[in-house]
Amino acid sequence: MNALTLLIVEHEELEALFKQVEGSDLQTRKALFVKIRAVIEAHAHLEEMILYRYMLETGEEDLRAVVNEGIEKHRKIKVFMQEISSLRSDAEQFEEKLKVFMEFTRHHVEKEETDIFTKITKHFEPSVLYMLGAKMEAEMTWGENRDHAG
Repeated sequence: MNALTLLIVEHEELEALFKQVEGSDLQTRKALFVKIRAVIEAHAHLEEMILYRYMLETGEEDLRAVVNEGIEKHRKIKVFMQEISSLRSDAEQFEEKLKVFMEFTRHHVEKEETDIFTKITKHFEPSVLYMLGAKMEAEMTWGENRDHAG
């Protein structure tokens, strides 16, 4: 699968989790946050270690700047997740921080899909994106097998 298509599918899965959060009670939101955090951590790993790394190594300066911005947004999302995890017993702050986190993450996903992915598509041949997608799928499979191995 094309790397960008794979990431967009994951973005859609994340959005579906966000919609579940919006229609749920506090206890469900807390449980969903645990799942969202795991999904985002795995997703960011794929982007940073495979796609972004390749872009930084082979892309032009303007592409590297956009990728570096994406990496910085990931860092902020990870900080948000750590903060939210520490607030799980404080319902009011948890709710407020979760809402801001989801808005921030949605904005990042939109920028990624409209700006970063567009630039990547212009800079690299489809064969490169399929090669990167195959690496991402292999990493996903390896991670699943590792998680089940014990």
